[in-house]
Amino acid sequence: MEWDGPSAAVLMMSAFTSALIRGFEYKYGFDKNRIYSCGMSNGGFMSYTLACELNNKIAAIASVTAAWFLEK
Repeated sequence: MEWDGPSAAVLMMSAFTSALIRGFEYKYGFDKNRIYSCGMSNGGFMSYTLACELNNKIAAIASVTAAWFLEK
């Protein structure tokens, strides 16, 4: 599945990413306070979305060549 900006897929991708993080924490002992997201273009948009949707799990993001547009 591709992430293609805000849509119904956002909830699915956020849930998938949250489950992935939980799995990594459990299986590999990842530090919960040091989970980061980085993406380029659409991946950058996804990182912005994860920062909002999973703000209790994502410590920081970096977005390369993606902008965040607010609706007015």
